[in-house]
Amino acid sequence: MSSNIRLFQAAGFEDCQYHVIEPWFRQKVHQSMQSERPLVVIVPTHAYAAYLKQKVVTIGLPIFGIHFWSPGNLREFLFQSSKKSEAGAERLALGEDLHLLMAIAAGSSGIGRQGQEELLRRVLEERPGELARTLDQLKAAGHNVKSLNGEFWTQILCKCEKLLAQTGILTIQEVDWRLAADENTYPKLIGSLLLTGFSARNWPLLPLLRAGCAYASEALVCLQMARESQAERLWIGTWEENYGEPELVPQAEPTENFSFSNLCLNFSMDLAGNPENAAVEFFLAANVREEADVITALACSYLSASDCERLVILAPPGSILGREVAARLARLGIPFLDNIGFYPAQSTQQSLLNRWIEYQRDQSLISFHLFLRLRRNLELDSPEFSRSAERDLKKATNILLSGNLDVLQSWLEEHLPQGEGAMILNNWPILSDRESFDGFVEASLESLEKLGWKSEMETLVNRAEPLKKALRGPIKRSIFLRWLGEILRTPGRTRHKCGRQSLSRLHLLTYEQAEGQSFSHVISGGLNHGLWPPESPISPYLSGDLLEALNRNSLTQGSQGEGHLIVKNNYGLLLSSRDLGQLSINAFGGLLESTQCRLAATASLAAEDDFSRPSLPSELFLKLYRADTGNQLDHRVMAELAAATRNWLHRFQPPYSQSVSMTATDSIRFSQAHNARRNKENPFGEFEFAFREPPSGGLRLSCKDWESVLTRPASVWINAVSRTRKPVDFNEPINWPLTMGTWIHEWLGLDKANAGEESFMRAFPKEGEWGKQVTDKAEMLQEAVRRTYQQVGRTLPDWWESGWSQALRLAGNLAATLDFLEGWPFAASEWNLPGKTEVDFGLPNTAALPVSGRIDLLLSKETIGFPKSGKPWAEGRPLWVIDFKSGRDRPLRPGDLQKGKGLQVALYALALHSLGAEDVSLSLLKPGDNLSNPLSLNDLISPELHRLWSGLCNLQQNGALGMIGMVRAKYGAAVDYPIATLPLDAELLRVKWEKTHPLLPYGSNF
Repeated sequence: MSSNIRLFQAAGFEDCQYHVIEPWFRQKVHQSMQSERPLVVIVPTHAYAAYLKQKVVTIGLPIFGIHFWSPGNLREFLFQSSKKSEAGAERLALGEDLHLLMAIAAGSSGIGRQGQEELLRRVLEERPGELARTLDQLKAAGHNVKSLNGEFWTQILCKCEKLLAQTGILTIQEVDWRLAADENTYPKLIGSLLLTGFSARNWPLLPLLRAGCAYASEALVCLQMARESQAERLWIGTWEENYGEPELVPQAEPTENFSFSNLCLNFSMDLAGNPENAAVEFFLAANVREEADVITALACSYLSASDCERLVILAPPGSILGREVAARLARLGIPFLDNIGFYPAQSTQQSLLNRWIEYQRDQSLISFHLFLRLRRNLELDSPEFSRSAERDLKKATNILLSGNLDVLQSWLEEHLPQGEGAMILNNWPILSDRESFDGFVEASLESLEKLGWKSEMETLVNRAEPLKKALRGPIKRSIFLRWLGEILRTPGRTRHKCGRQSLSRLHLLTYEQAEGQSFSHVISGGLNHGLWPPESPISPYLSGDLLEALNRNSLTQGSQGEGHLIVKNNYGLLLSSRDLGQLSINAFGGLLESTQCRLAATASLAAEDDFSRPSLPSELFLKLYRADTGNQLDHRVMAELAAATRNWLHRFQPPYSQSVSMTATDSIRFSQAHNARRNKENPFGEFEFAFREPPSGGLRLSCKDWESVLTRPASVWINAVSRTRKPVDFNEPINWPLTMGTWIHEWLGLDKANAGEESFMRAFPKEGEWGKQVTDKAEMLQEAVRRTYQQVGRTLPDWWESGWSQALRLAGNLAATLDFLEGWPFAASEWNLPGKTEVDFGLPNTAALPVSGRIDLLLSKETIGFPKSGKPWAEGRPLWVIDFKSGRDRPLRPGDLQKGKGLQVALYALALHSLGAEDVSLSLLKPGDNLSNPLSLNDLISPELHRLWSGLCNLQQNGALGMIGMVRAKYGAAVDYPIATLPLDAELLRVKWEKTHPLLPYGSNF
């Protein structure tokens, strides 16, 4: 028993304030400036410190020169000031250090390499936090790691402790127990100490609090009366055993206007209340936003009351409710103290670092592209450089069909070594799968320097220095990256300037922060199942039976005899989930007793993160409702309460709830657009992918786009007219038809003409040569891709070979079909139409149609030169246009053209005719077809097609493309439309199409 420590026990804070705290401040305030040693008040939270300061200032006492410390402040002071800090420990271990060492210990050789233990070991490598918390619990309660059941867990924890010892880092539990050892010999580093506000919830802090008392010349400890909880009784009994019987603080008589006496009794005894004496205001909101509106309205109402001295809004820790309420109070300009705060949006540097860590973790193209795009958005890379890099990466993925960065980099370095894609990958090298800790640190420092994180580089070096002593072997990349992300995470929560008013009447607190305090008005929010009281997860390492056994071994009989149980001197108490739940309920009961004037309780009917998922009020809400009203809260009563909440809230209209009103002009404009799009009497207009006025010179599209105009006009408008192409997305699945089609066209391509040659035609390959050429090109691609995969230690995927084999078979079939052609000795492949090519249909009142495009295969009976403007071309030599199709297209027939099918190749033929060719044939060729019965120019200029050609020319002139069919069909080919594209009824679109394009077929006809 220490003579310099006085123990007090009070029923509530108000009693303790009047008889202990206030006299201590009156005595010490005059000594604060003369004392060589600090005068300190130790409180459990910063919220409690603000509460205590407000109470002291209210009674007219200054607090200048008095230190208000949390347990963390006390530990840091004692650790740095005492001789214990000279025992070789350089610093305290932080959570991220423990997670790193725990994961490395789990992955150490010889631990868990068989069966289920191997799976558990891998889980621990990825998620070491729970076992690290278990280690903290054991150490805080004074237990050895060997107390755990199971040799597997014990081995891992022993390995982790060994690594900790090698680093020279001390855990906070080790520091607390060392500070508490041999307390009577400690130097007096603190002048006078007042310790108040702590309860059984703070069992892990017991050795630190005892050390603080031992380091003080004098100490006053204020304890609350123990409630019906073993943890609280043991808390009081252990303090009594160490420092003597506490001095009982006289209890003040309850005030006459205290309206919650019946409620407190009913709540504590689990009795039903009387509806006539109901004193609590209950609200049941539809969702968390409505609940925040209710709480804000209540706060405004309570603050306007003359008896509102101190109002608290309570929200569960980590919930969305606290942030929503704080935002509403800030918008209204109400000063308050936000003790919850919120995590701000990540800084640009933090976002960039997170993107870098993410792509280093999975080393996929998707993650790297997100990192690359963020750098472009932040203007760290030029748009031109980024787009070029994207194109290189897209080309490589179209060939490799893989997003693995190792594979892509190997391919680009061999085939595009000077390209931006290879350059950007070399600028941001990927980390090895396994490397020494020191090696990972050095590699990360290079990237951090490029990211511009100068101060963070220093942090990394300082944090890594002691760990290097123990981590000399290779470790996994994922383990290091998790540690790196944790130590460089943007620190702390933030608060709005309105939420920093420490002397305000309004406080926003979590339930734990409000323990031990008194309030005139209380708004208890977030009383939903799972939010408050929280559902404490059961530890997979500390079972309930083991925890009870360890606690039993920690207990002993106190000096007062039988029935006086205390915790042994070198032990603490392990709190179970049941203990924590009971402490939360007890704390809520204490909150009811400390509420003086008004009390409201709120909950919501929907989950915070998903309004479509229902949520139920918590048992605490149900218990409070029954204790106050005497009724059970069933579904019928809940519906009535929710309706009453909506009606009550409807009477309160805060400024922030008013939506931004549109101007009259905006409203008229929206109405015009809505009505115009749905008016069957009007053709397509400016709101349906059409020009407001006909464009100057009309539209200029490719032959393929002109064919798409009849099936997907909106897509043509977006991609070809407005040129708002969809950004590159490497997260999309492999488009096998597009990939195979690209390969087939490349393999079937003939050698291009050299610059300066008069003819662009080449001699048609001899029989069998074309197929051999296709096979050679395909095998060259296969060998190049296989070599790339082998260079990074991978094998060529079976699915790649399967797709390649299918493409080779289709290309071989096309080449075999072409082998049977006779009488066409010259050919050109992938031949581009000359610029400014126009198709003249020779129809009255019809302008020429501008076209562009590339012909898959052009055959000729004689060699011909390049067309020249204003001069005859081909001079009657017959030409044959062939368009390759790898799908199921049937041979082209004259009747198909009237419906728009084959329009692309038909326009190719007509374009050649307009350039001067007089004899042109055309065909679609798919694998397995023969090339008999091609169409001719006569088929294209027949009267049956005049409507089609005239309709295309009219569309080209007026620029009204319009829409066809559903915007996002459930089945069929997907078209990339911006998300803001609004759908219309298909029948309405058909009617408007017929009014706009009476000469063109509607897309659903083919």
